[in-house]
Amino acid sequence: MLTLVPLTIEDGENLEKIHAACFPDGWSQKTFDHLLKENITCGWLANNLSGAPVGFILARILEDEAEILTFAVHPTSQRQGIGRYLLIELMNFLKSVHCTKTFLEVAIDNVTAINLYNSIGFKIVGSRPHYYQRNNGTFISASIMAIEN
Repeated sequence: MLTLVPLTIEDGENLEKIHAACFPDGWSQKTFDHLLKENITCGWLANNLSGAPVGFILARILEDEAEILTFAVHPTSQRQGIGRYLLIELMNFLKSVHCTKTFLEVAIDNVTAINLYNSIGFKIVGSRPHYYQRNNGTFISASIMAIEN
């Protein structure tokens, strides 16, 4: 069984570990600590049966719009519905606080994530050329996706 708990300012270390396992340019604990201290961020941590953190979603709310800042499920726990569960939980929360639109950016080669976002109702509304830098120094573009809540 999976449990979701709201993120707290104590979760930075866990988020850094999950993020590093998922992205070559993972964010630092310091970055997460800073974001978690903001009163405009929200998110959830997914814990597995043994209570170990396996995924999270982090968003920022600005008036009636939200931006998903980052979203990750540890590679050993992917393809089990955890990402969908986190995303749906966030979307339900955003509706409850009257956010009317949610945005995110995703690398154009992250087909798995794009498919998940499409299945929830996100649509591509723009792009950011050469947005993400890869470890080898090359850049890849990002799609900007949005959904009406």
